[in-house]
Amino acid sequence: HTYKKSQNVEIYHKQDCKKCHIGCEPYRVERLICSICKTQPCTCTAEERRARHNDPNKPHRSDLCHKCRSGFPCHG
Repeated sequence: HTYKKSQNVEIYHKQDCKKCHIGCEPYRVERLICSICKTQPCTCTAEERRARHNDPNKPHRSDLCHKCRSGFPCHG
């Protein structure tokens, strides 16, 4: 799940609870750990960052993700 924080704007999408299927906001937002350099924040070069660091083996519950359900899928 991706949560984006910028200077004055915080953008995130709700996700349904696996048990009750009610949309919930994240209770904690953390920076993502880069899957390539394994650091937080990412220390990869700009060229390495252009090639997205998505893990295709990680399961994504698009049925619970409000971003995917709103027509903006997380995975292309």
